[in-house]
Amino acid sequence: RTTVVVSNPQDLGKRTYADVERRLSATTGSVLVVAGISPAVADALGLHEKDFSTATDRDRTPAHCSPAQPLLDGLTLTVPGSGLGVPGDGCFGDRSGRLLLVGADGHRWVLVDGSPLSNDRIDQDENAAVALRLLGQRDRVVWYVADPGEVRAGEGTGVGRLLPRWLVPSVWLLGIAAL
Repeated sequence: RTTVVVSNPQDLGKRTYADVERRLSATTGSVLVVAGISPAVADALGLHEKDFSTATDRDRTPAHCSPAQPLLDGLTLTVPGSGLGVPGDGCFGDRSGRLLLVGADGHRWVLVDGSPLSNDRIDQDENAAVALRLLGQRDRVVWYVADPGEVRAGEGTGVGRLLPRWLVPSVWLLGIAAL
């Protein structure tokens, strides 16, 4: 009966994230809350670059959960600018772009942009209420701080994910122009 919070998912390797998920799914009543999305989390969820879109054009997004999540009824999440969303079941957005993904069994909650839980944004609008409801689902809260030293070679973010999408076509264009 523990809520495990991963506040720095960018430092997770694929193996480490899979281990966290495996351990939590083996226990009954535990919940995983991931504050932000990273390549390891996106891969585990089966998300690709083309899946990321703008969830909303407003700063404040009402819960509108599907399937229904009474835990967050009536709340809004404030994300600066238009929030980055991904398709799936969850809250804050529509089916094509959610700001919060909820696992089918309700044991995993992934906040696509972790900034509403950060110190500088927690006090905006209802972000604190969203955080309290997510983190207060169980009797105990454990903060897991990922250690980048645990990431094995080949598990981290590849160079291809760090390069902008326009770089490859630009290199081809320059090559053709040079010829």
